[in-house]
Parts: sequence; structure tokens; C-alpha cells
Amino acid sequence: MHAAVPFAPWGTSHVVVVIVAVLGAAALVPLGRRAPAPVVGNTSRALAVLLVVTTLAYQIYAFEPGRAGQTLPLWLSDLVPYVAAWALWSGRQWAYGMSYYWALTLTVQALATPALGGPDFPAPSFLAFFAAHVLPIWAAVLMTWGRGRRPGWADYGRTVAATLVWAAVAQPMNLLTGANYGYLDRKPDAASVLDLFGPYPVYLLVEAAVVLAVWALITWPWTAARSRVKVPPDG
Repeated sequence: MHAAVPFAPWGTSHVVVVIVAVLGAAALVPLGRRAPAPVVGNTSRALAVLLVVTTLAYQIYAFEPGRAGQTLPLWLSDLVPYVAAWALWSGRQWAYGMSYYWALTLTVQALATPALGGPDFPAPSFLAFFAAHVLPIWAAVLMTWGRGRRPGWADYGRTVAATLVWAAVAQPMNLLTGANYGYLDRKPDAASVLDLFGPYPVYLLVEAAVVLAVWALITWPWTAARSRVKVPPDG
């Protein structure tokens, strides 16, 4: 048997995934706008089911009882697919808002600079990692530019609060087990945007400031457009 080829960022398989992610997102926009409502609804529910099934299957596969503290689904990317799935299935504004901010910033960044140690395509870890990152992006694009959902400042606040709650759960687990959920204790081994933000713990403060600013920037155009047409923001 041949040894598995290790994954390399921006190798052939990674480039193909990025192309598929972009083309899929582009295809979902006209589908959401022009397809009959039953087709759009069925597509949304199918994507929701796919998000849950692929994410849950890999979390069960990856869990190691001997390393329970470090193989729990406590990465933010473990949470985003479920929130996006619920947003697609239920139409809840809070779930849509969190999907919008998390998927279109943090998930996009993780897709561009994947901290994926392990074998290349078609290894289960490869497929699961990119499914967990591509599918939420598709969900956010479909809901925003396909179905006309819009975030507001209330969504911004809820997402910031939810992110802080997640960090408050992940960090104690890091301290107890030596894990590094959310890269809250050290940067990933692979190159990432965090390398531009200085040493620990400075990079955490810079990251928080950048994320808050970017989330504000991607909120403002929608709220400004609503104010011009005198439509109240989503609650």
C-alpha cells in the first residue's frame, strides 16, 4: 500500500475545493432568486440536512475516548454548521445572523488558510474539514444574496455575545487538557492570518479588534440601505 500523501495548502486539491466553493456559491444566488419557492425551500432543507449529517458523522469518527478532552467538538467550526443548518431549516433570524458573520469571515479565512494536518483527498479528515467549511459559506450566501435575508446590529451583538460564550467554554478545556481550541493558547502550526498579529497573547487582542471591525463593516451597508428606504432593521 502507498503511504497517504499529506495535505498541502494551496496544492491541487485545495485549489479545486476553493473553485468548487466559489462556483457553488455563485450558482446558489440565482437559484435562490429565480427558482420557484418549493425548489428553494427543498434546496435549503437538503443543504441543512447535509450540514448536520456530514458534521455529526465526522465528529463521531474523530472522537477518541483516550483523548476525550482534545477531540471534543469545541472548535467554532464544529458549531457553525449546526447554526447554519438551523437557520436554513427554521428561518430564525438569530441563527441566520450568526451564520452570516461566522461563515463569511472566520470560515472563509479558515478555508483560505486551512490548518489541516493529515492526508490529502480523499481522506475522511480532508472531506469532513472542507465540508464543514464550504457548506456553511454556501448556506450564508444562499440566505443573504439568494433569499434576501439581511443582518442588523442586533445580529451583530448576538454573534459577539455567542462568540464570547464559546470562548468561555473552550478556554477552560484548553487549560485542563492542553488542547488549543480556537487557537486561544497558541497559533496553528500552518501559516495563517494570525501570524500577522504578533505573539501570544497580543494576537488574540488584535484578532478580536479585527473581527469586530470587519463584522461592523459587513453590517453597515445593509443597515444603511434599510435606513434609506425607511425599513426597520431585523430584530
